[in-house]
Amino acid sequence: MRNFKKVMALLPFIVSMYFLYFLEKAEIWSPEMPHRDKITIVILILGMGISFYLLSAIKKK
Repeated sequence: MRNFKKVMALLPFIVSMYFLYFLEKAEIWSPEMPHRDKITIVILILGMGISFYLLSAIKKK
């Protein structure tokens, strides 16, 4: 059960990485898109931040 909670806590980070993959694969944004690098960093930081928060909440219990 503990491993399941850890996997669920990592899910936001995995989803953020898949979201970036989907944007690239579906050609929704191109390399020439302005501020693409900044948007990528924000998406990854949000995914990692939410995962970190969930893992911290699990550790407290």
